[in-house]
Amino acid sequence: MNKSQPILTYTLSFLILAVIFKIIGLLIVNNEEILAYTFIFYGISSVYLSLGRNKKFRVFLGAVVFLIGIIFFILNNFDIISLSKIIFPSIILILGIGCLMLYIDNTNDKAILYASLIFILIGLIYSMSFGTMKFGFFIYSIYHIILKYWIIVIIAVIIFTAIKRDEKSEV
Repeated sequence: MNKSQPILTYTLSFLILAVIFKIIGLLIVNNEEILAYTFIFYGISSVYLSLGRNKKFRVFLGAVVFLIGIIFFILNNFDIISLSKIIFPSIILILGIGCLMLYIDNTNDKAILYASLIFILIGLIYSMSFGTMKFGFFIYSIYHIILKYWIIVIIAVIIFTAIKRDEKSEV
């Protein structure tokens, strides 16, 4: 099987399962949230299947898509008063975390680690300086989101188990 085909197959499987669970009432989400979860799942799958295989672009792209899914999720679940206050730090943090994933893939490249740390630090400083959400409220909100969307984690675990079996059968 082509190495990029499992990513698409499992992402579509995830999307189909999420829609089915929404239809039968096990998952109470809107379409934007399903899209966010699909991006999150695609990103995780892409990074998972690309790490250690010298596929730097896929690792970086997977991290970026995952984080874009997280941003969609946040925008859908939080009342953001000023979108302009989250766009810049989001872009900077995404670049930093994408670089961090590249470093994790190749720990010999210290320049990528330094770039990652600089981007992440700039993003965090900007967020803390100009952000509007307090840390305690953020933790409280995350707790309630986890309670509401636990089924997504179950879907992801099932599909990642299938990915592992598929990889073992290819060897």
